[in-house]
Amino acid sequence: MLCAALVFAVAQLPAPASGEGELPLALAEDWTRAADRYWLGEGLWGNRLQDWRIRDEALECVGPAGLRWRTAIAAGAWSRADEPRRLEVTVGAGSDELEPGAWAGFLVGAGGAGPEDGVHPLHGLLVQGTVGRGFGWFAGVSASGQLAIERLDSPQAVARLDARAVDGRPTPLPADGLRLGLDLEPDGEGGHRLTLEARDPESGEVLQRVAAVAAPADGDLPDVGLRGQVGLVADPGPSGKGPGAAFRFDDLRIVGREGAVEPRQELSPIVSALYTISGDRLRLTLQMMPLPETHAGGPTSAVLSILEDGSLALVSIEEVLPESWTASFDIDDWDSSKSQTLVATVFVPFRMREGVRTIAGSTADPYTTYIDVPRQPAPDAPLEIALLNCCHQVSHDLVGGWGASGGVDRGDWRTGSWFPHADLVANLAAHEPDLYAFVGDQVYEGASPTGVDRQNLELDYLYKWLIWCLAFRDLTRTRPTIVLPDDHDVYQGNLWGEGGIVATQQQAGGYQHPAEFVAVVEATQTSHLPDTAHPGGVIAQGLPARYGELVWGCASIAILEDRKFKSGCLDERMPETDTDRPDHWASPPEDRALLDPPGLQLLGEAQEAFLARWAEADRGARMKVAVSQSPFAGMATHHGAALERLGADLDSNGWPRSGRDRAVALLRRAGAVHLAGDQHLATLVQHGIEAPGDAVFDFTGPSIANFYPRAWWPSLAASGRPAELPQPADYTGEFTDGLGNLVTVHAAANPMEDAALRELAGGELSPMALFRGMPGYGLVRLDPGAREVTFECWPRFAGPGGRQYPGWPVTVRVAENGSQERAPD
Repeated sequence: MLCAALVFAVAQLPAPASGEGELPLALAEDWTRAADRYWLGEGLWGNRLQDWRIRDEALECVGPAGLRWRTAIAAGAWSRADEPRRLEVTVGAGSDELEPGAWAGFLVGAGGAGPEDGVHPLHGLLVQGTVGRGFGWFAGVSASGQLAIERLDSPQAVARLDARAVDGRPTPLPADGLRLGLDLEPDGEGGHRLTLEARDPESGEVLQRVAAVAAPADGDLPDVGLRGQVGLVADPGPSGKGPGAAFRFDDLRIVGREGAVEPRQELSPIVSALYTISGDRLRLTLQMMPLPETHAGGPTSAVLSILEDGSLALVSIEEVLPESWTASFDIDDWDSSKSQTLVATVFVPFRMREGVRTIAGSTADPYTTYIDVPRQPAPDAPLEIALLNCCHQVSHDLVGGWGASGGVDRGDWRTGSWFPHADLVANLAAHEPDLYAFVGDQVYEGASPTGVDRQNLELDYLYKWLIWCLAFRDLTRTRPTIVLPDDHDVYQGNLWGEGGIVATQQQAGGYQHPAEFVAVVEATQTSHLPDTAHPGGVIAQGLPARYGELVWGCASIAILEDRKFKSGCLDERMPETDTDRPDHWASPPEDRALLDPPGLQLLGEAQEAFLARWAEADRGARMKVAVSQSPFAGMATHHGAALERLGADLDSNGWPRSGRDRAVALLRRAGAVHLAGDQHLATLVQHGIEAPGDAVFDFTGPSIANFYPRAWWPSLAASGRPAELPQPADYTGEFTDGLGNLVTVHAAANPMEDAALRELAGGELSPMALFRGMPGYGLVRLDPGAREVTFECWPRFAGPGGRQYPGWPVTVRVAENGSQERAPD
C-alpha cells in the first residue's frame, strides 16, 4: 500500500574507496544547488513525474492522498547479490497533517532481478502501484515515528505495515527529520540481514534500530528479492485523506562495493532526439525533462553543434518550449552525402544564493548528448523501413482492470514489467534499418504504467511519453524517425478527429481534451516531421496538421493522418447499431450502403488533394510508400480478452467506405504500398475496389506490446478462442470485410498456441502474457532495381537469423501493386 509516488535512483559508476574496507560511493544527491523543478537529476527517476519534485533544496513527494497504488519506487540496479550495501537519507514530514499510517523510506530489490539475471539495468524503473513478487523490500519510517522492514510481496504485507504504523504511542517525525540508514549484509547462505536505524540528523545519536532476515525461499532467486533496483518511497497512508505523500528527503547516499552496482545509466535532462531528413533539410526535436526557468525569468535554451575533426561548429540555438519541453531545429542545406554527428547541449539553471560566487559567472550546468545522422542511401540502393506501433509498458495484471481477473490488484513485477523493451530494441537494431516509423499509440493513457491523472493532464502525458523516449532513444538518435500520434496518444479510446473540432461525445467526432493538451502531444511527437502540406498548416482549434512528404533514399513517403479528419460515426443518417456501442456491429446490415451516407470523410478533402498531387509528382525517388495509423479495412473479426466476434468496426479505416475507396484509389495511382499499425494484429492484404486485388498492398505491423488481442478468423461465427485454431487456409484468400471492402489476405499473425510460439522461438519463452499478444516489429525492404517490395513480420524475440511469424516474408512486384503502376524512371 505504499504510495503511487516513487523515485528510482539509477546507480552511477562507483568511486574508488578512500580506505580499506570502506564502501565506495555509488550515488550522492543533496540538491543544495538544484533549482525548483520536476527533473530530479541524472540519478533519479520519479514515478510519477508529477508526484516528485525538487523544492527549496530538497526532494519532495507530493503524490495525492487518494493515490497509494500500494507501491514504492526504486533506483539503481544491483548486479551482485553477495556484496554489502548501504543506503542513507534524511527524511522529514512535508506537512503537519500526515496521517499516522503514512510511510517513507527505502525500496530495495525492485523488479526482482538484476543484469546478472539477463535483464536490462532499468528493468525495475517503473515498479509501483501493486505489491507482489519482484516488488522488493521496504525499509522506512511511519509518520508516527515507527520503523519497519517488510517484504512487499502480498497485500498482507501492507496490512502488517498499516497495523505497525499505529502500534504503540505515536511519536511524530521531528521537525528536522530523521537520518535513516539501511545496511544489507549477505549471510553467506544465500540470504541477507537487513538493519535499519534512525539517527538524530544533528547529533548522530541512534534513536531506533530494527532488523530482519531475508532467507532463501522455494522458487525465489538466492537473494530473496534483494536483487534489483533501489531507491526511495513515500506513501500517504490507507485512509485516502490528508495532504498526500507529503515527505521531504535530503542528502541521499547509496554505496556498495565495486561490482555490486550496475554501471551508470544516465537520466540526462535531454531524454531523446527525433529527426527526419528530406532532400537537403534536416528537422530535429530534442525532448527534455521539465526544467527550471533561467535566472532572468525566461525559458532555457538548447544549443546544437556539428562535431567536425574533434571540434564543434555551432549550428543553432533554440528555446526550450515550457509547454512540451521540446527544442526544435530546422536546418537548411544539410549535407546528406556524408554521415555526421550532432552534439546537443542544454543549460540547466541552478539555485543562486546571496553571497555565493559562481565559477566564471556561470548560472547553469551544461548537459550534452550525441546524435548520429547517417548519410542518405543512394536513390538506386535498397531501403529498409522498420514499422512499429502500440507500446504498453506493463502487463495489465499488475494494475487490475482490463484483462485482470475480477479487477484484483495482483502481479509479478519480474515478468509483468515489459519496459524498456530491451529484447525488441536489440533485435531490431541488429537489422540496421534505414528509417523507423512509429505509427501510433506510443502512449496509452490507462494503466501503462498508471491511470489518467486529469488534474495534471500534461504532466501525466509527459511522464508516459518520457518512458517511451527512454525505451527507444538509442534507436531514434541514430536514424531518421517518423512518429504519428493515434487515439491513445491524445488520451482517447478511439478518435474520429472531424478536422480538430471539440468533441461533445467521442463517437460524434473531435478531440475530448483541451487543444493545449493536444498541441503538447503534437509538439513532442511530430514537430520534427517535414513541412506540412495542409493549406495554412492548422485546422480547428489551431491544432497543427502534419501530413506531408518525406524523401529518403529511393523512397518518397507520404505521411498521412487518417484519424484527424475522419467523420464521427454518430451521424443522424447512420442506422442504429445492434450492440451497446455506436461504432460496433455484431451483424451489419446486408445493404452496406446504409453505413456510407454521402459526405463522410476519412482523409478529408485537403489531404486527398495532397495525395493526388503526390501520386503524380516525381521527386527523383523510385519507390512510393504511404504510412498512416491504421489499415484501410476492418481486419479484425474477434477482439478483446474474450475474443468476442465483431461484425463491423466503424473505428477501423474500412469506414467510411467511400472515403476508404478514394484513399486506396489514390495510392493505386501512385503505385504505393501502405504501412500502418493500431490493430495489435499483423496482416498483409491487397485491397480491391472494383474487383479483388485490383489495388494496393497494405501491411499492418505487429504491436510492440499489448494486452488487447485481436484475430482475423472470418470462418468463425462464434465468439471465443476455439479449441482448434483456424489454419492459414481458413483466413487467407479473397474476402469481403464487415463493411463491404474487398480484401485479399496474404498473411495474418493470428493468436497461436503456446507450444507453437515456443517452437517458433526455438525454446522457452517468458513472459507468456506478453508473447501471446503476438508482439514484434515489421520490416519493409524496398528494392528499386528489382522493382520489388518485401514485407517481413518479426516476433519481438527474434532478430536476424531467427524465424518470422508464419506466412512471412512476402515479396511482391510493384507491377502487382494495383493496375496503375507508375513507369520506372
